[in-house]
Amino acid sequence: MQWRHQNHAPQIATGYDWSRFPEIVDVGGGNGNLLTMILQAHQGVRGRVVDLPPSAAAAAERFAAAGLADRASAVAGSFFDPVPAGADAYILSDILHDWDDEHCRKILAQCAEAAGPGGTLVVIEPVYGHGSSTGINLFMLMCFGGKERLVEELAELAAESGFVLRNSAAITDGRYALEFTVK
Repeated sequence: MQWRHQNHAPQIATGYDWSRFPEIVDVGGGNGNLLTMILQAHQGVRGRVVDLPPSAAAAAERFAAAGLADRASAVAGSFFDPVPAGADAYILSDILHDWDDEHCRKILAQCAEAAGPGGTLVVIEPVYGHGSSTGINLFMLMCFGGKERLVEELAELAAESGFVLRNSAAITDGRYALEFTVK
């Protein structure tokens, strides 16, 4: 996952208008690589990573090393538990394809609860047929019980948690950004 993010994170950070969101929460954001690049590319943005304790600690260290400790923080937690509320946007990057539909619904429900009515969620995923293939789909199923999904499948899953798909577009060679709003 770190290798994928190392290659895609710079493009995700600059290829999407994150400046619209004064505060971002990267849910399951690992060691903070993506959020660091977003904050470096968009000076007016603040952010938090939510991840398990070892990853949250690594993210805090990354933010400090990058000189971002005044704009970035890390929260130890899980995307299956309540996510910090009140941010302008939430990110799920390369998360949903690791999980089956039932677990995806739980993750999305936590994000919807945190975002609240009118809140924004940006899902960054490989989309089946655009950056993912049958081989990676079988790998995700075998290793994690997850799967690669079509844009329509992701939109349907998100709709079950109260999200409406606003738009979707390729953001890198192999990743789509799907922007959702909570009804």
